[in-house]
Amino acid sequence: MRSYYKIIIVLQKYLKITCFSLLALLIYSCKDNRLKVETPKLKKKVHIDRFDKELFSCDSVHFGAAISQLYKKYPDIMNAFMYDLYPHDFHRKKDIDTAEMLSLWQPLMVQNKFMKEVYLEMNKQYGEKEMKSLEEDLGDIFSHIKYYYPKDTVPEFACIMNSFSYKIYITQSNRFCICLDMFLGEDYKYYSATNIDIPKFITRHCRKEYIPENIIKAYFTKKFESKVSTDNTLLSEVIQAGKELYFVDAMAPEMDDTLKIEYTAAQLKWCNDNAAEVWGYFTAKDIFFKTDQSLKIKFLNDAPFTNADGVPQESAPRLGEWLGWQIVRKYMSEHKNITLQQLMEEKDYRKILKESRYHPK
Repeated sequence: MRSYYKIIIVLQKYLKITCFSLLALLIYSCKDNRLKVETPKLKKKVHIDRFDKELFSCDSVHFGAAISQLYKKYPDIMNAFMYDLYPHDFHRKKDIDTAEMLSLWQPLMVQNKFMKEVYLEMNKQYGEKEMKSLEEDLGDIFSHIKYYYPKDTVPEFACIMNSFSYKIYITQSNRFCICLDMFLGEDYKYYSATNIDIPKFITRHCRKEYIPENIIKAYFTKKFESKVSTDNTLLSEVIQAGKELYFVDAMAPEMDDTLKIEYTAAQLKWCNDNAAEVWGYFTAKDIFFKTDQSLKIKFLNDAPFTNADGVPQESAPRLGEWLGWQIVRKYMSEHKNITLQQLMEEKDYRKILKESRYHPK
């Protein structure tokens, strides 16, 4: 009989433990689901104009007239090509309607064999199916943006090429231009060409699945560029990077974390496995409040790994960015009453660090 009661007591203990475990799991799930919201339906579907196609299909016989029509349709993009994307080719001339100016477009863009080959690869990889899928992804992202910021306007979109420099270019009229030549796959042959030579750790992100993440981050920068703390410390930039990634969390809650931060699965695992060591490194060396530019380069700039004294080469790059993300996530989990909008407006980064109670073990 005593054995029977002992079994009952043991079962009761296990039941209590199980209940507490389930409760903890439920609380964690609720925390995890905070950003999974019911978004409003956009009044108008997202459409991406194919400026690149229209440019390369210009009538070569009547090129001047064709390019003039293109300018009337896309003045913001044409001006961007003239004065920003290809300024040296156009010598920063101001009169876009001159015959001399127009004549530069044909040899530079349409008759240039190299540019034509890149365009054909863009057109091959981004057909109707791919563009429709991308439009749906952007529609989902901007429905989230409209949920948090109902007064924001969904921008216009276009595809362009820009000779392997920008990934997302925002024109003066707020059109988001997706530079498809920077999303042709990590092994695209021209990325490693002598006159281009993009490092492998950068080309790894030159894939179509990274376009939505780049759009969100470009939108974040455009919207909150005036909200950055001016104390010039490493902490301010670490937290700002964390806020940017939390913004991606909110606008694309289903997106994999590896895409959000542009890590491989192994790099993200390294960070998670070594979270306590990363935190200990920053706190033991007391570098949060330093303003040394070299520290910002080491901990926030992209590279094969974080190249700082005492950090192993097996590390992930941009450890400051990852750490800022964890601090902001912890801050928001500790403060359920603080909204995304309030987080974005908060400039007291020391407060975010302190009140996050972030301290991995």
